[in-house]
Amino acid sequence: MASARDVGRVRARLPVLGIEVVLWLPLAGYVLGLARHGDGFDPVVDGWLGSLTTLVPSLFVLGTALRAVTSGRGPVGRHLLLLGAGAVCWSLGGVIVVVAAARGAELPFPSSADAAFLCFPVLAFAAVILRVRRDVGGLQASVWLDSALGGLGAATALAVLLGAAVTGGSGGLLASVVAVAYPLSDLVLIAVVTAVAALYGLRPGRSWGWLLAGLSAFAAADVVYAVRIAQGTYHLGTPVDALWSLGLTLIAQGACGVANRRARPGARSRRSVDEPLEQRGPRDQPRPGRTSDAGAARTDRAAAMAVPATATAVAVVVLVLGRWVPVAPTATVLAAGTLLAAGARTHLAFRQVLRLHDLGRQARTDSLTGLGNRRALHEHLHELLSGPMSPSAVLLIDLDRFKDINDTLGHHVGDELLRQVGSRLAPALRPDDLLVRLGGDEFAVVLNAATADHALVIADRLLGQLTELFYLDEVPVRIGASVGVALCPDDAQDGNGLLQRADVAMYAAKAAGGGVARYDSTRDQHSRQRLRTVEELRVALTTDQLVVHYQPQCDVATGSTVGLEALVRWQHPTRGLLYPDVFLPLVEQTGLMPPLTLTVLTAAVQQCRQWRSDGLDVGVSVNLSASSLLDQRLPDQVAWLLASNDLPAAALTLELTENTLMVDPDQCRLTLLRLKEVGVWLSIDDYGTGYCSLAYLQDLPVDELKLDRTFMTELGNARSAAIVKSTIDLAHALGLRLVAEGVEDQASLDLLRLLGCDIAQGYHLSRPQDVTTITGWLRAQAPTHRHPVTSSGRR
Repeated sequence: MASARDVGRVRARLPVLGIEVVLWLPLAGYVLGLARHGDGFDPVVDGWLGSLTTLVPSLFVLGTALRAVTSGRGPVGRHLLLLGAGAVCWSLGGVIVVVAAARGAELPFPSSADAAFLCFPVLAFAAVILRVRRDVGGLQASVWLDSALGGLGAATALAVLLGAAVTGGSGGLLASVVAVAYPLSDLVLIAVVTAVAALYGLRPGRSWGWLLAGLSAFAAADVVYAVRIAQGTYHLGTPVDALWSLGLTLIAQGACGVANRRARPGARSRRSVDEPLEQRGPRDQPRPGRTSDAGAARTDRAAAMAVPATATAVAVVVLVLGRWVPVAPTATVLAAGTLLAAGARTHLAFRQVLRLHDLGRQARTDSLTGLGNRRALHEHLHELLSGPMSPSAVLLIDLDRFKDINDTLGHHVGDELLRQVGSRLAPALRPDDLLVRLGGDEFAVVLNAATADHALVIADRLLGQLTELFYLDEVPVRIGASVGVALCPDDAQDGNGLLQRADVAMYAAKAAGGGVARYDSTRDQHSRQRLRTVEELRVALTTDQLVVHYQPQCDVATGSTVGLEALVRWQHPTRGLLYPDVFLPLVEQTGLMPPLTLTVLTAAVQQCRQWRSDGLDVGVSVNLSASSLLDQRLPDQVAWLLASNDLPAAALTLELTENTLMVDPDQCRLTLLRLKEVGVWLSIDDYGTGYCSLAYLQDLPVDELKLDRTFMTELGNARSAAIVKSTIDLAHALGLRLVAEGVEDQASLDLLRLLGCDIAQGYHLSRPQDVTTITGWLRAQAPTHRHPVTSSGRR
């Protein structure tokens, strides 16, 4: 069953179908009548029916034009008005001839009918020009020349075809003028059709197609008529007469299409050249990268060029054959005009080529420094890397203090500095290397056939050129620069990849205070490997790939194990066991630290509970990051974990570094106070290496200090031993326990015992081990694993 939408479409289409039936039905009857009655004049078929087939479409075009003008659609109505007026004039001329033929009278030559007939090509030409100006009024001179070439070439061919008819006839000056006017009107119509085809690349659009088809039928009828008149064989009642009726009907059909589209303001028709160019949106433009669009564009250009090329060839043939074959003078004049137009087109094309070359050079040149620009860089890289891969390098140079110079001395001085930078860098390069300015204070260099060592040497040389004094507005100025180096094929094998990696290296150099830096994938926070690792980390957090290893902490005085530090590892499915330095920075940067901390806390608390159930009375320590301390949910999560696992709060120690406390001291202090209320122990890790003030030891509710391992490496040194001793005394004076990390040998352990250290941790005691291994290690130790009491009164 048809939908309501389909029914609505049919109803909306009914008036248009009725108009088309009215247009085409008389023509069909006329053609059928011509085929049946044979030669000779038939008053019904050739008279009334023939006149009806010209008057109906002519009046329809005129009526459509008047409705468009009165409804405020002037641009649409004006060209239809001219076209309709010309069609009505021609139809009236036909009526005059038919009436005379019906009476058996012979019209004089020329007559009023001839004047009416000749009005049509003139008004049709004016209508087409008006339509072209409405649609594509902004066309360049080259398009108009192509159109003129096409029209002149077609007119030349038609002049040769008509031959004697173009030469004129006898019967006085007026008769000769009219005789020549008929074939010339044919030339006008052919020129119009060909010119419009050239304008639109042989793809004119639907309404243009109807109009051009109608004019072509009209021109064909005029050509046959002119030839038969010249031969004395024309008479009424032949199929030639139907061609004029067909031409007018086709023109009316095109006007019907325009009226139908304009009558439906809410409808969106297919876009073509029927819509003025200035009204077309971006969607009408060819989309780069689409093969079909590119192919269509090439086809349009080829079709548009075929028209003037063919016209020029016709003109040359006519002029050459004119030496041996009689050619009408009109054809010779038209051929000469065609070649003159071709010469003007060639001159214009040559100027356009020069202009395009100059525009192309300007598009690839930086206007300030005269160096190449970003487009030149990309084109050079594409050309360099599109062939066999050879070693090359990209250097990205960013000036230091450029903004200060602009703000202090003015932008004109900054521009002068950029010009001097370009002139200094260029002599340090080889002739086949490329130096460009990317924009702002950034420059880039492409080194052909460059190894890593050569690229670094050139980078140092360029940096040296920039460290010398610049004299700007009589002021000596010294600037620096940061240079990033990326190599092909080591770092990337395409232009965009090389530039991106050189940019990463340049920022690494800038972060280090300037100088030269080569691309390092491990420091690239935007590399594909990093993105892949981040996604794998998200999966690892939910698939038990993160495992916890434990390192024992032993009482220095008794040697018993009092606790274990939980250290996270990543059991990667393809890369094996990964240590924290590989993935923890990514975890912190991507906001995954809170869920990772909760995962480690959960595993450590559950394992501690299992050990205690097995008679191993030990505690666990877990590291906290800055983001974890800023997470206000942490105290509640810790309390819930302890309660759900029935683990005493004193069995859990949370470690935080000095630098962690510096991120947001107030929020960290609040979190620590809440954790202290839960009852866990708090420890400052890596003590002595950060920027923590002694005031923090007074204000923060901490229970333990973990002396950094760097102090253990020089423990035999008197100064280092004094620092360790004073730190131990400070901790004890504040009621804190001190843990020494990085104990690597027995001598260090013995010295720590003499200095009064509480807890030791390091490879000398045990490396971090997985749960199974460390559990066996714990069972092999002394049977007593109870926490010794320290000066703090706990454990």
